[in-house]
Amino acid sequence: MVRGLRRVAAHREFFLKEMVAVGFLMRLILIVIVLAVAGGAIFLATWDMPAPTSRVEKVIPAERFN
Repeated sequence: MVRGLRRVAAHREFFLKEMVAVGFLMRLILIVIVLAVAGGAIFLATWDMPAPTSRVEKVIPAERFN
């Protein structure tokens, strides 16, 4: 009986350590995702994107102005 309880206690201890490791990993992944999204948003907000420099010429029919 005591041997069975020790085995259960050992499994419970291993399970709790594994849950702590999984929790740490999930928290780390969440922090990385939040930092990546925040960094991307800051980059897009501060990026001075140049205007297009290619020339566009279109022929507009005169009937459109009547």
